[in-house]
Amino acid sequence: MLNEVLLGLLVTVPGPATGAKESLGQFLRLVPPRSVEVLERENLITKLCPAALGAEKLKSCREEKLKPMSWELRVFSEPKDSAATLEKIIVTATPGVGLVARYRTKDGKLIEMKPDQFDADFGYGPWFDFTVKAVSGDWVQLPKRPFSKPVWVHPKADWKLPATSDLLVSLELGTVLKMEGLGHFVVTRIDKGKVSLREETPADMACGEEVKPVSKPTRTLPIESFFDADGHHKVSTAYTRGC
Repeated sequence: MLNEVLLGLLVTVPGPATGAKESLGQFLRLVPPRSVEVLERENLITKLCPAALGAEKLKSCREEKLKPMSWELRVFSEPKDSAATLEKIIVTATPGVGLVARYRTKDGKLIEMKPDQFDADFGYGPWFDFTVKAVSGDWVQLPKRPFSKPVWVHPKADWKLPATSDLLVSLELGTVLKMEGLGHFVVTRIDKGKVSLREETPADMACGEEVKPVSKPTRTLPIESFFDADGHHKVSTAYTRGC
């Protein structure tokens, strides 16, 4: 049975990007262009640096190919290029290890940013997702923590992307989700700030097998229940690796 969940403080709930399906909210996937290629280099090192290079060149090649690579995102107070810049987010990909995001403050301090949706195996996704508070065109607003207040980023401009929407991930209705205190569940409807949900059933993740649908009762919770006091998602995708 689903357990009761404590209500957090009222937060401004992010809406889906233009054209997105109805959802419980969104994440910004902080996976820079070419970062997956960098992560996979350790698995491909024998092809990237063949033994035929000889000992000296082989060592130099391995050191070069296995170096971490970083990308920067400027942090703004408002969704416009003329707004005050609040330093940067630095995302680093280390071959064979994974991604790390850090916020560099004005005084040069680096604060690690913990993703709100994550899978340690970068072969899937990669699931390195951070809560979206709001979207304005190609600008994305991130909630407090580690920032002192919500901030804006512009991945399309800083990472030369076709569109920022390429990095947006929605918690869509019908997807099996998970949250502490609720376990695994499926959202069936969102209406006027109220979320209808039910327990997960075997048919929700049948993985190609024929499973007879089972009816489960639904319950309703305020949408604020799914966010913490700073506006971060408390809910995430249950099966990041699929079947």
